[in-house]
Amino acid sequence: MGYKAPRNDKGEVDYGVGLDLGNGSVGWVAMDKDYHLIRARGHELIGARLFHPANTAKERRTHRTTRRRYSRRRWRLRMLDSLFDPELGKIDPNFLARRKYSWVHPKDEQNHENWYGSIIFGSKEQDKQFYKDYPTIYHLRKKLMEDTERHDIREIYVAIHHIVKYRGHFLREGEINSENLFDPEGFIELIKDIVGSVLSIPVSDSSKIKAISDALLDEHSNRRAKIENTLKEFNPYIVSDKDKKVIRAVITAVAGNNVDFSTIFDLDLSSLDSKDKKKFKFKFSDSNFDEEYEDMITLGYLDDDQLSLVNRLHLIYDSVTLRQILGDSHTLSEAKVKSYNEHHENWELIKKYLCNINNKKEIYKNYGLLLGWGIDSSGIKHKLKNKNDSSANKYFKKLIDSSTKLSEKDKTRLRIAVEDDKLFPVQRYSDNGVIPYQIHLNELRRIIENQKQYYPFLAETFIRKTADGKSHEENKIVALLKFRVPYYVGPLVSKENMDKYHSGNSSYHWMVKFSEETEAITPWNFDTIVDKDTSGRRFINRLTGTDTYLFGEPTLPKHSLLYEEYMMLNELNNIRVRPQFSKHGDNTKRCRLSKKQKDILINELFKEKKTVTKENAENQLDRSGYIEIFGLSDGKKFTSSLSSYITLKEILGVGVVDNPQNFEILEKIIEIQTVFEDKASRKRQLVLLRNTLNFSDKQLDKLVSIHYTGWGRLSKKLLASKVYSQNEPIQMRQSMIDVMHEKSFNLVEIIHDDKYGFGEWIDRENLNREVDSPNASKIEGALQGAIMSPKVKRGVTQAIRIVDDITKAIGNPPQRIFIEMADEVQKSHRIPSRFDKVKDLYDKASLSSEFEQLQSELEKQSNGKQNNMILQDDRLYLYCIQLGKDMYTEDPINIDAINSEYDIDHIVPQVMTKDDSIDNRVLVSKRENARKSDSCLYTEGIIDERKSWWDKLLRNGFMSQKKYDALTRRNEFNDYEKKRFVQRSLVETRQIMKNVSTILRTYYGEGIEVMTLKSSITHDMRRYLGYSNKSREINDYHHAQDALCIAAAGQFMINRQFFSGGEVMDRTVNAYNIYLQEYLRKARHKAVEERDDVESNHLAHKSRRINPFGFVVASMASEDESRRTNRDTGEIVWSEEDANYLRRVMNYKKMLVTRKHNDNVDRALYKDTRCKSGNSKKYIPLDSLKRRTDLYGGFSEPSTSYTMLVERDNKAKLVTVTAMEASLLENSDHTQHDALIRRILVKNKLEGAKILLKQIPSGQLIEYHSNKECIPQLMVIQSATEFNNAEQLWLDRKDYDNLAILLSFNNKGKRNNEASVERLLIKKYGKNADLSDKTIELFKKILLTIDNRYPYLGLKLSKNKVEKAKRKFSSVKFDDIWGKGKDGNKDEIVQIGQQSILIRMLVGLHAGPERSNLVSIGLPNEWGRVRKQAGFTLSDSDTFIYQSPSGIFEQRVTVKELKEKADKRK
Repeated sequence: MGYKAPRNDKGEVDYGVGLDLGNGSVGWVAMDKDYHLIRARGHELIGARLFHPANTAKERRTHRTTRRRYSRRRWRLRMLDSLFDPELGKIDPNFLARRKYSWVHPKDEQNHENWYGSIIFGSKEQDKQFYKDYPTIYHLRKKLMEDTERHDIREIYVAIHHIVKYRGHFLREGEINSENLFDPEGFIELIKDIVGSVLSIPVSDSSKIKAISDALLDEHSNRRAKIENTLKEFNPYIVSDKDKKVIRAVITAVAGNNVDFSTIFDLDLSSLDSKDKKKFKFKFSDSNFDEEYEDMITLGYLDDDQLSLVNRLHLIYDSVTLRQILGDSHTLSEAKVKSYNEHHENWELIKKYLCNINNKKEIYKNYGLLLGWGIDSSGIKHKLKNKNDSSANKYFKKLIDSSTKLSEKDKTRLRIAVEDDKLFPVQRYSDNGVIPYQIHLNELRRIIENQKQYYPFLAETFIRKTADGKSHEENKIVALLKFRVPYYVGPLVSKENMDKYHSGNSSYHWMVKFSEETEAITPWNFDTIVDKDTSGRRFINRLTGTDTYLFGEPTLPKHSLLYEEYMMLNELNNIRVRPQFSKHGDNTKRCRLSKKQKDILINELFKEKKTVTKENAENQLDRSGYIEIFGLSDGKKFTSSLSSYITLKEILGVGVVDNPQNFEILEKIIEIQTVFEDKASRKRQLVLLRNTLNFSDKQLDKLVSIHYTGWGRLSKKLLASKVYSQNEPIQMRQSMIDVMHEKSFNLVEIIHDDKYGFGEWIDRENLNREVDSPNASKIEGALQGAIMSPKVKRGVTQAIRIVDDITKAIGNPPQRIFIEMADEVQKSHRIPSRFDKVKDLYDKASLSSEFEQLQSELEKQSNGKQNNMILQDDRLYLYCIQLGKDMYTEDPINIDAINSEYDIDHIVPQVMTKDDSIDNRVLVSKRENARKSDSCLYTEGIIDERKSWWDKLLRNGFMSQKKYDALTRRNEFNDYEKKRFVQRSLVETRQIMKNVSTILRTYYGEGIEVMTLKSSITHDMRRYLGYSNKSREINDYHHAQDALCIAAAGQFMINRQFFSGGEVMDRTVNAYNIYLQEYLRKARHKAVEERDDVESNHLAHKSRRINPFGFVVASMASEDESRRTNRDTGEIVWSEEDANYLRRVMNYKKMLVTRKHNDNVDRALYKDTRCKSGNSKKYIPLDSLKRRTDLYGGFSEPSTSYTMLVERDNKAKLVTVTAMEASLLENSDHTQHDALIRRILVKNKLEGAKILLKQIPSGQLIEYHSNKECIPQLMVIQSATEFNNAEQLWLDRKDYDNLAILLSFNNKGKRNNEASVERLLIKKYGKNADLSDKTIELFKKILLTIDNRYPYLGLKLSKNKVEKAKRKFSSVKFDDIWGKGKDGNKDEIVQIGQQSILIRMLVGLHAGPERSNLVSIGLPNEWGRVRKQAGFTLSDSDTFIYQSPSGIFEQRVTVKELKEKADKRK
């Protein structure tokens, strides 16, 4: 009889599930209470599920927005055609048809009937004359604006068509003309807001304002001169070099030059690599500005206020650029004609005076570079993807400077043009994006005014209703240009009609009509058909996010009165104050604000000032002695404010705003000001509120002018619900915001403190929430409303599917679930600069000279590293913030011996907490031990002797209050504190983990116990079991191993009664006390022994820094049985036998590993590459009309959707189905479907073949027999022509550990180099360890493994190839060799090292679609990828394997069985 899992009182299998949630993986294990794996359906239940990490919806949203924008443009132009069609039909019925088919090539026989030979008029001669008269569209527009004579209707159509098609942006409101484009007062205000200090430039000083404007807009100066001249106008008002640097950067940005936004906002980017730092440097004029801007903000360094300033800066840049485009012209067309002429004149000058037979080719080449085209070797002109302005401009500048023929006047003009990138201005370029629609509108009105007397339809009007209910007449064509579908209305198909008549996702549709009449929506009837108010309310509901804590609850606007109050209270409750009798008096302990102090700050400052500085607050509290404030995140001012309250008070009056009955309507006003971006929409929505709060027209205009951005993280329900009762009657209950007023605790402290009851209430609300959609699946219902990233949500979804599988296999759900979440899923890369912090601290403490000396000492230790990188070394950083002294003795530290004579000590030992932050570490001599023999506290003598020095460090900011309190603590930790230590060291408290726990309990019921455990426990378990080395390159088993570790530790905690119902038991603290005292005694004894040994034998001092197991794993590893015994039952709940069993499981050769199908499928019909015309190669036509790819170009290749298996002549053949074919099949009826299948078979020369499998998804698992002699190999089908390996590589434990060392990373996330790896090997094996021998030995073993376990990959490795690979591998260095490449560039790998070769080998052997290049050692260039250009033919014994998410359930079908089924169907 085999092992049987224990059962509970209900007869169910008593077991728990361990889950390791990673970024693209879920490790899992099912384990009984005795730590044995559950066995079901022939498997021991341990494995991993792999999937592609979920991405955000950003890319889909971008594509959707672009499609919608182009669709609406075409819609507008169809409306324009409908207006012109009757008049055009009178003189030229084919005009619109000619334009429609203007793309037809004269050699295209298929579309020959649509070839007209001309576009504008009916003949080539007329068209030729037209283009001669009007070289550009702007020449035509200019003529029509200036000429009152009758013009041909076709000319008018072409001009208006161009205006309506390229109508400009809608970022600016109101009337705009050439005179009011640039607002210098607004520019000055923006600079003031960015600098953050008061610039005393009087806005009323018109002469100064004009001087700034003239300097910035000077047409006769280049950009550099404009920047310097404008800065000179600011110089008299600049108070510091820092402000000057910022103002220069702002002026540089609006002038159109490259700018560093980290300079403008004083950002610390020292923790970023050079690639990410470059993301803060770009121009507003860059053609890919949107992408650059998005890249910058995704790094997370700019807050909402700073992003708002960037947007304002961009608007100023737009106005300056537009002013430069127009110059002294009054219209855009006039300016464009002028630039056309300048281009022509400049080019003629260059050709006449600078061009000769020697440089002609080079001049034309650089001319082309500036225009965006190049000339190939055959002399054919072609378009360039990117213009190379810089090199071409340098060429022409040099040419102009060296000319002796050009006049000085021409030289100066051409130089300015070169420096401003305007030597040869073009009509269409990125700067056109700054043109607002009003500029085009002004020209449209003038054209209509001049021609309406000849064509009355141009003046046709309709009745338009405004936001305030009034009506007015508006020109139809003008309305067409001005019309935008309000963003809050969305797509012009209602959700109901989308569900009824259209295929697609109706969740992106929320428009509401007044009635479901079928009348088509036009710009002229939009207001009478679309219910904008109801659509707007739906939009608000869609836009709001959900609460971080309460699932599904809508968040408040960031500037909501309630949310701003919360932000203020949270900041006030986080700060500390230290009262003193004088500024130089004795320090007293820092404490939180009292309620009285808080009320003073709120009423006297926050309700009166939008910005409250630290100095303001200290002065306000300075009534009974000097008070100093600590803990502000900004350092100088509070980041929170009651700005919305103050603004509303200024507009509506304090009586209205302070009246509690008006609170809801005021919150509604702020919501409208946040949601609706344009004034017209805000006004429309605010007018609807007048019935509730009657405000005047003047007040309405002020409210309309305000637009807020951003949403908070919390809901009204969380902040305002009455929960905390404090043993009072129900009517006396308090909300979160009430408690924050009364107490001095922040939100997280209140939630985590059991006595307030908010944590329990949140848990209860989340578990009892209702699912909104009745059609939602059980999993969707559990996930609904949870705030988590798409990556985490996908991981949780897969975890639930795995647990469902396990439940089905075992027969009942688990009683316990243990979860660990990998750090990378939630990690942040934002790290402040240590060097800058140290410099600031020394400056503030008047230690500038000491800092210079310190910097000199650091440079000696730098080895060429930058300052901030030096201080990434914790020892050197601690050396700096300890003023170069030992924290225990105050003796100077010898920096030259900092690694050999000194060590880092944890203030609160790691045995108590895994806090490894700087706040819990000090740098001390290895000889010293300052602790009591049986305590975590320091000796009284140490505290008394060092306290004054520690006070100095605290006072000057070199030490945090937390660190100071830990160092000076004299009382032992009480049981409550120790319980908190235990709780924090065992249980994961991040909100995301609490959300995951809630989801699982919602899905499986409250009866299940869910424990979210710290990842440090897994690390401890791996060390304890001897599996601390983990390599992701070798195989995917490490996910399952982590799940095993977390499940075993969690089960031990329950068996040992450390936990019950997810809570720490009181007896746990007692066990913890025993463990702690024992550890401290042993540590003290060991330290004394080592010190005596060192002193008596004159040996080097050993490090006292140890990394002990945490409480749980230390208990499991203890030799003391009482530490492993359940005190109630007397049962020993963990033994070495249990540990040995886990070690055997960790070394299993086979674990259940599955990969999610159809993951990351490319839904595009074709590959992104579009090939140009003129190539004889056969491409895929762009569409059904443009069949001639030699004339129109085409796509390089189709995207693969899935694969079919067909049989003909008793051979089973795989056939690729493209995305286009799949789309047609999906939307076809039965007859069409069969015809399409036949067409696919004919294309693949398989007419009449039988279908064995209609749809094989990418990633389908198959047991493949490459030939009769080879053993079968697990492969995955990527397409009909490509297979990938699916076998997990297994190495014995010794080889695995050695390989993991060779490929290991350092603490900065980079691969260890040869010297570092050699040190690790010596540490493991002693001084005789030879890196070269180990590396070559492992390489040979991997080759042998390939031959034994990877038959299909091994077929490519002949004996000669293998021997050649061994020789080449042995001949190269361990590290890559970098140098100049073949083209002379630096920073290229010129020789691939052994480490990289091993990595590339493992990439190809790793189960999955990855492949690598091993040409350097004579192996394939697509290692891991198996291809057959003609497609794979399968044998009868090849087997398709269909797996459930866990792999517990699978179905195997051979090709032979598929053939038999097909024969029966026939």
